[in-house]
Amino acid sequence: MDEPKRSKRLFVASIVVLLLLSVTVTFAGYGPIVPLVDSDGDGEFDWSDNCRDSANSEQRDTDGDGVGDQCDDDSVIVPDLPDSDGDGVPDSDDSCPSDNPDDTDGDSVCDSA
Repeated sequence: MDEPKRSKRLFVASIVVLLLLSVTVTFAGYGPIVPLVDSDGDGEFDWSDNCRDSANSEQRDTDGDGVGDQCDDDSVIVPDLPDSDGDGVPDSDDSCPSDNPDDTDGDSVCDSA
């Protein structure tokens, strides 16, 4: 067998094996292979990006809720919102908007009450 035909057959056989492995992995309970897509172009693939629609290469999540600060409606640090006690939590999200710290003795009552 000449070399070009052998190379072509080897290439086709490799593709067939890869396709069969893909099907086997999918049906073995591991699910489909996750595509490596970065929709917002921040260098973080969508499957691990905490804010897929807005670029946030640092992946900062100040309040630890799994949603990146860049697209988090209730992020701890939100510029240009009133923060009466200066604790970094906007009054609209602050359980004790006039106290910093809010509840030092842990009795679920604001310190100013």
